[in-house]
Amino acid sequence: MYRITNELPTASEFVQLRVDCGLSFRDVGISAKALQKSDYFIGLRHNDTNALIGMGRIVGDALCSLFRMSRFIQPNKGKAWAR
Repeated sequence: MYRITNELPTASEFVQLRVDCGLSFRDVGISAKALQKSDYFIGLRHNDTNALIGMGRIVGDALCSLFRMSRFIQPNKGKAWAR
């Protein structure tokens, strides 16, 4: 049904997931650069379609601070995972 992955999504997938979750559109070029700066990424993909259903990422200063960023999951597509 679903699988967990650590592979970064494409910037287009990231932007589309934001929009699908009711968040604002982000420039694809800027999103690509931002994703590359992730210290850790976890994604949830549908097994059959490989569609990105949810994701979370951690960014930090590489010294002492880490922040949980970009944490969202598509409505009605992974309720059990959102807990």
